[in-house]
Amino acid sequence: MMPRSLPLFLAPLVIWASSLASAEERIGVIAGFSGDSASYGAAYRNGIELAELGGKATFLYEDDGFLPAKTLTAFRKLVDIDKVSSVIVGDSVTSQAVAPLANKEKIHLFGWASANKVFLHNPYALRLWTTTEDDYGYIADEVVRHGYKRIAVFTSTHAYASGWGDAIQKRLPGSSWDDFAKSPEGFQTYILRLKRSGADAVGLCLSPGLNGLFTKQMRNLKVPLPVFACDFVEASADIQAADGSFDGVWFTAPKVSEGFITRYREKFGTTDHVVSAALFHDAALLAVKESNPEYAIEGLKVVEEGGDRHLEFPFATFVFKGAVIEEDSRTLRQR
Repeated sequence: MMPRSLPLFLAPLVIWASSLASAEERIGVIAGFSGDSASYGAAYRNGIELAELGGKATFLYEDDGFLPAKTLTAFRKLVDIDKVSSVIVGDSVTSQAVAPLANKEKIHLFGWASANKVFLHNPYALRLWTTTEDDYGYIADEVVRHGYKRIAVFTSTHAYASGWGDAIQKRLPGSSWDDFAKSPEGFQTYILRLKRSGADAVGLCLSPGLNGLFTKQMRNLKVPLPVFACDFVEASADIQAADGSFDGVWFTAPKVSEGFITRYREKFGTTDHVVSAALFHDAALLAVKESNPEYAIEGLKVVEEGGDRHLEFPFATFVFKGAVIEEDSRTLRQR
């Protein structure tokens, strides 16, 4: 019988999760825990640790460096040797690589996955993060709400970053947009051009580390324009590169509860990758079929449509206070 306190929007999830293994779960986690993107893997592990599931589950971590070939090897080990009942995978491409295997082996897959093609009609797959027009629309809404009219947008050549920049330019056609196929070593030329461009704000969605570098160089060159960014900006590499210049920079992302942000900061001394950590915290809860847990991402719900099962959540605005992230409660709303 379903608990009376269970929110109705989680009912489909509980029905789906009821086929998971016994209460003492063995759950695999595949992500990059070494190399250039190790800070993401560390945040995933931190989020799972904050779920406090000791005694209910054992988590087995495999490092794939976010490389699909290694993901497949790690998946086989977790299934064949470690006998896990579920696997959480931390990247879109790597999740796509193992989705057919998860279906074949009847292993529950919680995958960070944007595209849904290989997940369709897979009863064992739940996509943790989807990218839709609404996602891009949140940032465009916030830009307009702030009163900006002409944005200088700088993005990396990445599917998400390009969609993000395109959404802003469509909403504010007078904006400029530089999409870097190759990351420049410095941004002085572009920043000096800003001074005479008539832009009233700067939007950044660059590769990790470059958002912080751009902002620091802007401040060093005495360009006082306000800066906003995509959620790439919460990376350790960016916070370090910014060297304190992120103060006031804001971005939109799934709405992480203030309580989780506080707990994360108190335990780990940082808020970098806090959204990613929150998502893996919740994935850990889902994997052990908690019926009424305290989710880190507020308003979390499962949507099933057209043979696809994925999480859906409202977005919020976050702002840097120095080098840590806080939720900007003035701008919380559901699209």
